[in-house]
Amino acid sequence: MTLFALVLVATLITTVRPSPLVNVSFYSEALCPFTDDFTEGEMNEAVEKVGQIFTLHFVPWGNAKMNADGSFSCQHGEIECTMNTIEACVIHYNQQRQEQLDN
Repeated sequence: MTLFALVLVATLITTVRPSPLVNVSFYSEALCPFTDDFTEGEMNEAVEKVGQIFTLHFVPWGNAKMNADGSFSCQHGEIECTMNTIEACVIHYNQQRQEQLDN
């Protein structure tokens, strides 16, 4: 095999190898109208157009803060903290179930 052929094969192997996906973390707020608008608009469009190049990690935390006593405060009140907690539990247990199905 000539040197040219070896270089060509090496180049093809390195260019065909897929690039790693970009990790995107999306911090949301359960009761925030701006989060809803972003999710239904820009985020949905990004997933449709280039979703194959990134992994989306949905984090239901948004503008929440942990208080000194260990409790949480959310921008849109206590119900939002409850809803964020429910969303986090669904994500957690759904991922565990998906891992079980994948194995």
